[in-house]
Amino acid sequence: KVLDEERVEWMARAGCEHISLGIETATRRLQKAFCGDKLPDPELAARVLGWCRARGIATRGFFQLGFPGETREEMRATAALARRLDLDSAQFC
Repeated sequence: KVLDEERVEWMARAGCEHISLGIETATRRLQKAFCGDKLPDPELAARVLGWCRARGIATRGFFQLGFPGETREEMRATAALARRLDLDSAQFC
């Protein structure tokens, strides 16, 4: 299921202190190739992270670099996305 603002609110009320999201990559081509039908949505992630920040929940994003066939520009786009999302921490694999 997708997180919505109501679920984030309930998580905060239940004492959730941290959330990690698998954002993976900024590149739609790679998302489709490696995530299949489970395409991460960076814009939805940004909304979820905003809801979490507003409720004091720390945030972390997981990202992948070095997919077969991934270009340097695609890797830079993923790093830029991680910076733009204003996460508390980011993990790159």
